[in-house]
Amino acid sequence: IIEAKLTPRRDKGRNLLGFVALPEQSPPVVARVLEKSPAAELGIPSGATLRKVNDAAVDSWPEVYDALKAAGEEPVTLTYTLHGTEKTAELGTLTKKVFDPDEFAIILPAVSLGKEDIAPLRRLVHLTNPIDALARGVEDTRQWLFRTYKSLLRIIQRRVGTEGTVGPVGIGQAAVTIAKRDGMEFVHFMSMLSAMIAVFNFLPLPVLDGGHAVLVIVEKLIRRPIPMKVQYGIQIAGWVLILGLFLALTFRDIMRIVSQP
Repeated sequence: IIEAKLTPRRDKGRNLLGFVALPEQSPPVVARVLEKSPAAELGIPSGATLRKVNDAAVDSWPEVYDALKAAGEEPVTLTYTLHGTEKTAELGTLTKKVFDPDEFAIILPAVSLGKEDIAPLRRLVHLTNPIDALARGVEDTRQWLFRTYKSLLRIIQRRVGTEGTVGPVGIGQAAVTIAKRDGMEFVHFMSMLSAMIAVFNFLPLPVLDGGHAVLVIVEKLIRRPIPMKVQYGIQIAGWVLILGLFLALTFRDIMRIVSQP
């Protein structure tokens, strides 16, 4: 049982009261083990508490991350306890498919520690040199493209769920919220959205540019044009798929808004 004192505040005629549930960082207790993962094959169960990564003692998930990253190409041995019994599991060398440090990030949310408040660290970047600003924009766009492709890949691999996906209504709602909060943050959001649309447009689906590119490649391989009836059928199938996805996401957005208290 967790007891906490919450103080409501009034904002624009509304009384606001809420809390944010955060994942526990310490101790590093295994909540779930992925099927067919090295941990599952070695029998590491849910509820196990990690104690060491090789010879490095770990007391939190950030420390586990740092230890696994430091291991590099060296074999990894985990020491964990379960019901008071200490056990070890030799994972061997972790490939990037199993553990890629670039796929993880540690976020410190705003929390209150008595009289001292800790807020997320934000850095204001102000570039006066146009070349530096252009280079920064190119790098930010590259990162957004990479993250979008990674997210799509994880959804296809069923490594993450689709609960967080939104459609036009959800995107519009987020845009309005961000615009009210900060103008520059809204500009950044729109640039991020443009990068995501570019990724979606290059997917190998009919109707999209990526689908047209696939048809051109197929014609080059078979050395003859694809029959018009086949192309029409492919285009119709593509429109049905995209419109179906559009309607499904829009319906989910509306139901999410309606169900909000």
